[in-house]
Amino acid sequence: MCQLSNYDNPNNFGFADNLSQPSRINELLNKANDGNAKAQFELGNLYYTGDNVQIDYNQALKWFTKSADQGYSRAQCYLGDMYYRGQGVELDYKKAFDLYTLANKQNDPYAKVSLGTLYYDGKGVIQDYQKSFAFSKEASDQGDPIAMVSLAQFYLSGIACKKDYAKALEILNKIVDKNSYAQLVYGIMYLSGQGVPKDNQKAFELISKASNQNLAEAQYELSYLYLKGAGTKQDVPKALELLKQSSNQCYARAQRDLGALYLRGIFVKQDSTKAIDLLVKASNQNDEKAQALLGKLYFNGDCVDQNYHKAFKFLSQASIKNDTNAICLLAQMYLDGDGVTQNYAKAEELFSKAAYKGNMEAQIKLGQFYVLKKI
Repeated sequence: MCQLSNYDNPNNFGFADNLSQPSRINELLNKANDGNAKAQFELGNLYYTGDNVQIDYNQALKWFTKSADQGYSRAQCYLGDMYYRGQGVELDYKKAFDLYTLANKQNDPYAKVSLGTLYYDGKGVIQDYQKSFAFSKEASDQGDPIAMVSLAQFYLSGIACKKDYAKALEILNKIVDKNSYAQLVYGIMYLSGQGVPKDNQKAFELISKASNQNLAEAQYELSYLYLKGAGTKQDVPKALELLKQSSNQCYARAQRDLGALYLRGIFVKQDSTKAIDLLVKASNQNDEKAQALLGKLYFNGDCVDQNYHKAFKFLSQASIKNDTNAICLLAQMYLDGDGVTQNYAKAEELFSKAAYKGNMEAQIKLGQFYVLKKI
């Protein structure tokens, strides 16, 4: 499922293309100050995307808000994106959902894609794959390319629909030449051999095309191709550069993995402060692996001051998304009464849950628990 990403061409403003950048901004500013909602949105988008100006989320927030307040649907969507990612504002999935819902009332396909993403991930709403599929289908029927990619991913996974590789390929082939998300998904298919013959070289070519269009998800995937030397020559510095680019675009998996590298000093100079900052950012986007790692660090006092309260918070968050390592360590906290009221029944429940999901440590702990229980 595609994560949210602004996919409008920032140069598609409908104003004179032959203007110099200062003149262009002045023209937009004059129209925006006169209350033109489209100009307000487009001025905000200049600052949001850093289109020949320095990225400035405060300015983006200001102009997106003015435009959104006038009912301009795409401004409502992009403002929702800022709340979704915590860019210039406190991360707030509920606020993002409300803004996307307003835009959806105007039948904006971007809003449908965004709502589909929230329902797929269960962010700000109860997770609902059927609703996510329905929103993707509606926007896809409107010809929205991101929705088409999302719909193809549903057919690839068989979630909320019957698995159908042929249908997925049919959809992707319509847009793969010009859409970065389609290139990324197609590349991953070649990487895994899902629906197509496995081909690392084709995977590298397609994912590179998507990465060159500044797609954070593609930068993340490409970094690992360079790291492993899959489809290309191994290049660790290039891999790190791409991982940092993806992280700087607030892609949670990149933030988490880069944080883990800084934590242990792998390929980079060890830096606990950077590591924790990146892991917290990923955790704030509901990345369960970042939450589980933070919980473990605070539990052990590894690179941070030991804090059972924080450990319990992060492990609980990860456990909700069924991270078995987090569930196992949370069970240990209940068993020993570390930071929580000692509760053997809860410990047994959690050890059992993780053990039946295949966690080997939990299986061992559960066996030990039953031995102690008999004694």
